[in-house]
Amino acid sequence: MQKFLSWFNRLSIQKKIQYSTIILIVGSMLIIGVLFVFRSFQSTNQTLQVTVEKLADVTADRIKWELNNKESIAYELGCMALFANPHTDVELKRHRMQLKLDHYGFVDGHIVGMDGDSIFDESFNVSGFEYFEQAIKGETHVTKPMINHSTGKISIFIAAPLWDYGNPENDVIGAIILMLEENTLNNIVNSVIVSKNSYVYMIDGEGYTVADATLDSILNEENVEKLANTERSLRKLAAVHGKMRNGESGSAIITIGGKRDIFAYAPLDNNSGWSVAVVARASDFMSGLYLTVALVIIIMGLLIFIASMLARKTANDIGLPIQKCSDQLWHLAAGNLHSEPLVFTTEDETKALAEATNEISIGVAAMITDIQYMLSEMGSGNFTAKPQNPEVYTEDIAPLLDSYANLNQKLSETILNMKEVSHQVSVGSGQLTDSSQGLAEGATEQAGAIEELQATITTVTEQIRMSADEQKKVLNMAMEMEKVAETSNEEMDNLKVAMRRINETSQKIESIISGIEDIASQTNLLSLNASIEAARAGEAGRGFAVVANEIRSLAESSANSAVHTRELIETAIKEARSGDEITEKTAASLDQVIKGLKSIEGNIQEVTEFSSKQVESMNEIEGGITQISDVIQHNSSLAEESSAISQQFSSQAITLEDLIGSFKIEH
Repeated sequence: MQKFLSWFNRLSIQKKIQYSTIILIVGSMLIIGVLFVFRSFQSTNQTLQVTVEKLADVTADRIKWELNNKESIAYELGCMALFANPHTDVELKRHRMQLKLDHYGFVDGHIVGMDGDSIFDESFNVSGFEYFEQAIKGETHVTKPMINHSTGKISIFIAAPLWDYGNPENDVIGAIILMLEENTLNNIVNSVIVSKNSYVYMIDGEGYTVADATLDSILNEENVEKLANTERSLRKLAAVHGKMRNGESGSAIITIGGKRDIFAYAPLDNNSGWSVAVVARASDFMSGLYLTVALVIIIMGLLIFIASMLARKTANDIGLPIQKCSDQLWHLAAGNLHSEPLVFTTEDETKALAEATNEISIGVAAMITDIQYMLSEMGSGNFTAKPQNPEVYTEDIAPLLDSYANLNQKLSETILNMKEVSHQVSVGSGQLTDSSQGLAEGATEQAGAIEELQATITTVTEQIRMSADEQKKVLNMAMEMEKVAETSNEEMDNLKVAMRRINETSQKIESIISGIEDIASQTNLLSLNASIEAARAGEAGRGFAVVANEIRSLAESSANSAVHTRELIETAIKEARSGDEITEKTAASLDQVIKGLKSIEGNIQEVTEFSSKQVESMNEIEGGITQISDVIQHNSSLAEESSAISQQFSSQAITLEDLIGSFKIEH
């Protein structure tokens, strides 16, 4: 059942209606047909059983009447004074007996005395026979068919008492014995015609057949109850024979040899235990019913066919429009906005369903086209586009149009703010580029000056070393060194001025870097806000989100570069201060050199010692100058890198300003 329900649920509504209707109609008709056939068979069987039972009663009454009639004839002969008078001539009696026999259809007749001997035939003696004993007791008795062993034929005798003087009130003086034709009982039962294959038979009180369609069962002394002991198929019939022997009446349906017969039985009520059975072949009476059942089956088949066609048409009238509406809605769900409108000629609910589906398709198509147009205009930078079909935005769909208007307004405001910010970023990046270029140029000049100073210090060192080696030329060399020292002193003054300029320039660069960090921070915040607004815009703001992410990445890169530049500038300032201190020391040393050179003339020994000290001092100066040169070269590289970054940032700011300027918004 579960599998059937699962299979039924997977069917289309057209198939469900069709199958349900067919199953309901076919099931109802089958139930009605089966009930009709069952009740018809049952009613026919009941009617047939009742009819055959009544026919059995009638047949029993007829047979009893026939036998009573025969008994009455025998009794009447027993009441004839002629036959009872012993003085009447025998031939006369024979003649009168023959007349009676011919008239009533008897085969033979005898008048017997109390000894059982016939007055007509000395060889005929019935003494000792039950029917004779009953007759001399004053009772009329019909014997069951008996086989005459001398002739091999069946004999049926009727014995009646012969009354003295023909008066039943007198004594019995003999008996009248009449012999019936052997087919007498068979002819009686064969005269009862029920149907083509029906028949009637009788059994006696012991179960032996006394009358049948033929003489075979009588000649064979057939007894069904005894045969049933060896043949199981006869047991039901034997049970019926038992009831017949008990004087019961009734009916039973028995199948023997594949033939279904109705056995109705009734007793003859003549104290002989005889009973008659009327056997009606059921098929003889069912032919009309079979024809009726066949006609019912044909009519049911036609009705089922007509019902199936009507069910199919009804299912198609309901299921096909629903299927077409479903297909149209699926096409609409799949994005097909141009499907053909549905047209139904019916005037029922399917037409209303088709009209509603068409309205949905047209409304959704107009709405999607409208939204596509507005989003396309927004994608191309036009934020002034208005809906072309505002009438489709009704009831629960109206907030969609309000949401679009809010989104358009928010994006317009965001673009305006970004336009202003991008302009500020462009101006600031230009200033940063100029400052970076100036810083790079100053660093380059400082590097050149340091290189010259380093060369000068190297020369001085060599000269001091030569003065130490050549003590004899100390004076001349001291005089020359004094000039050189004076020159170096002047160069030191220039170096001090240059170092001050480096300090001042570094401080300016530091302030510029602070400005760059502020701009980068503002740009990063602006790009974050733009990303948020782009996310709210959904699919329409995706392109703008990419621009905002690029701006944020550029701002983060600028901030990182500014921090790195700040660190380098701070390092350069520290190194410049150290160089300034070294320069001061160098200047003091040069002053001492000058003073020493002036006193060389007086004390050569002091010059030698002082020269040694100068060598050491000059070595220290040379090392300091080398450090200053490295720091300045590093500052120059950082300045050039900062200049390149600021130029790139300026270019990106210009690009951003141009990009934002391409949007068309309402002011």
